[in-house]
Amino acid sequence: MIGAIIFLLMIPPNMTGAKTAEMLSVFEVDEYAQYSHVIRMLTPGETLYQSLRNFFIYQHYFYGFPFYFFSALSLLPIRFIMPDWTANTTLIVTWLRQMISVLPMIAAVMLLVITFIGLKRCRVALGAMVFLLSMPVIVQNNFWWHPDSLSFFFIALVFYFLNKDELRFGKYFWLAAVACGFAVGTKLQGLFFAGVIPVLLILGISKQKISIGNALKKGILFIVVMIGALIISNPLLLLPQERSDILSVQKRQIEQTSLGTFTLNQNQMLEGWSFSEPIEKNYAGSWFFVLAAGGCLTGLRGSPSDRLRSLLLITYLLVAGMVLFNSPTVRTYYLLPFALPLFAGYGNYFQLSREYLSKEKQRWFNLLFALIALIPLVLNLRTDWDYYLAQITREQTSGSLQFYQAVESEVLPVLNVKDRTVRILKDWKVYFPQQAGIAVAIDWDMITAETIEREYPDLILLEQENMRAFSDPGVVTDAVDPHKMSAIHKFYKAASADELPGFKQVFSDHFGAAFVREDLVLP
Repeated sequence: MIGAIIFLLMIPPNMTGAKTAEMLSVFEVDEYAQYSHVIRMLTPGETLYQSLRNFFIYQHYFYGFPFYFFSALSLLPIRFIMPDWTANTTLIVTWLRQMISVLPMIAAVMLLVITFIGLKRCRVALGAMVFLLSMPVIVQNNFWWHPDSLSFFFIALVFYFLNKDELRFGKYFWLAAVACGFAVGTKLQGLFFAGVIPVLLILGISKQKISIGNALKKGILFIVVMIGALIISNPLLLLPQERSDILSVQKRQIEQTSLGTFTLNQNQMLEGWSFSEPIEKNYAGSWFFVLAAGGCLTGLRGSPSDRLRSLLLITYLLVAGMVLFNSPTVRTYYLLPFALPLFAGYGNYFQLSREYLSKEKQRWFNLLFALIALIPLVLNLRTDWDYYLAQITREQTSGSLQFYQAVESEVLPVLNVKDRTVRILKDWKVYFPQQAGIAVAIDWDMITAETIEREYPDLILLEQENMRAFSDPGVVTDAVDPHKMSAIHKFYKAASADELPGFKQVFSDHFGAAFVREDLVLP
């Protein structure tokens, strides 16, 4: 019931920001980059071969095929029911956000609660469900169509299956290998279990559940099954050319995540002994991380099954923590696969009281820890409400949409263009939908003089934020690629001073500025 309520509550905000495909770039550039690929996957070709090729050669290899496969699969009912289905961008994007972000996250949290708390402790399980789903980072993650929820769902499945296996190394062990392969194949995060499987095998040997030789076989077979699941979930790995493209894109993705896209990442998740401000705001605060870690350790003093779950969890968290906390980024959703399992370990405090305290003391102990968890829950709900209101009203408050309306009413009429298509070049987050008589282009590598020469635009629309950031001389010093950044800096510096060769600034507001080719400005 809690999951159903959350699912329904997410529909109104998820219907915003998607009136056209181009509007996606205003609010979520990643969605805009992904959208055309999933549409193409469901576009029939002239032959069966071409249709299959459209579906499987999805081209956007920043994320694994499971993300695009389940996205396309979820759209099939809309594809078959609605004749002109691609015209309804709002419905398509809302459905993708709900089915690929909201639903898998609800399912993942349910699996975590079942695994680490259990349904016998009903009140604790319900409280954990509400607490985890109320975290602002999850609410924000529910607002976009992205692979993180799906990836974390597979991670939660691995926890669930390994817990069900209970060192028997039977069918659930192999199902965990399959889920781990899917997690790796979606967003590489299944690699966080690299330390878990050896620890479980060693534990199985120490408890005489399995021989050393058999443990080696099981460990090797786990890797084989995981790789098999990875390949099945990403069949393009079997094609040499596509495999090369996938590996190249993934390498670039890792480099951009670690170094930065344009400028070197200067931020860290940790600032001294506490988290950075975005982490503090979107999770439960540094102090609750410490308290939850204590809960994970507390589980080591519980029953044999509690000890096994806690050991599994701690081993996973050590690997995930080493990777994530050494990542020079403050993208808060990156911490999801670490924080959610960690916070699930908080439930061990309630289990500990059950085993070591009298019923009277249990009542007071449980009340104390419930009240402690209530503090971040209240703070989370307040932040959630702010995010929810901002999401619902974002079209009305968007500077990009207001800038578009001004350009359409004040700039286009002064263009001296007759009987031909108007060519517009714009920054990513500037809204301008494709329409009759207008061709819109963007440059994912940022605009330079070379872009102007290639596109030969009549109208250039730039973000004020980009002009401020890239006109600063320091941006070249801090660049990942100083040579490439020099060209970007030169262009935006000229634009900020209204000195673009051959162009004249004809309009600007707090969001953007419009530059028209000088020979096209009406006298």
